[in-house]
Amino acid sequence: MSPVKEQTLAQQFSLEGIGIHSGSRSRVTVRPVDSGGIRFRRVDISGAPEIPADLDFVKETDRGTNLGIGEVRIMTIEHIMGSLMVSEVDHALVEVSGDEIPILDGSFQPFLEAINEAGLKELSSNAQVVSVREIVDVVCSYDTSYTIIPDQKLKISATINFEHRAIGRQVGDFEINPTHFAKEIAPARTFGFESEVQYLNEKGLARGASFANTI
Repeated sequence: MSPVKEQTLAQQFSLEGIGIHSGSRSRVTVRPVDSGGIRFRRVDISGAPEIPADLDFVKETDRGTNLGIGEVRIMTIEHIMGSLMVSEVDHALVEVSGDEIPILDGSFQPFLEAINEAGLKELSSNAQVVSVREIVDVVCSYDTSYTIIPDQKLKISATINFEHRAIGRQVGDFEINPTHFAKEIAPARTFGFESEVQYLNEKGLARGASFANTI
């Protein structure tokens, strides 16, 4: 099998809207680049500081994934990162005017559609492919755990359990590729509970949540 080539976008695209936690408007422009991985640039700050999309720069994970360097933050990156990942985009520069990626309709769908419309460009370098060689178990707070098992494809089996009659215990099995992601995962929207709104607002979270972007 010949090596898989790296990819970037064929052209740039822009999206704008409200940040689900900050409640402030922001604009995102995703530009093609030939190297450097996925990087976020705060174009609304003097010097336009950049933050690589790397685990070393993850600062908070309370109801969203936030990157940071010093006092500079890029909040709620999970929808745009998931869409770039499943589209197999290796390199892109994400310029953000504001401190949070807009939530749009609360799903991956707008980001995935924008990437598909922009198209992809193959690069000359071979892509680095991660191979899991042994079982990895991770136990987190709030009774959350993860088990990573070697496989020929990326598959996710997830279980959630909420004490709410509309949710309860649910199990889903997904093969992560562009076709299945677009059909089974991308339309899924952010959800929350009315009973948590005041608590979250007091923590500076969910200030931009509404029925337009949240179930």
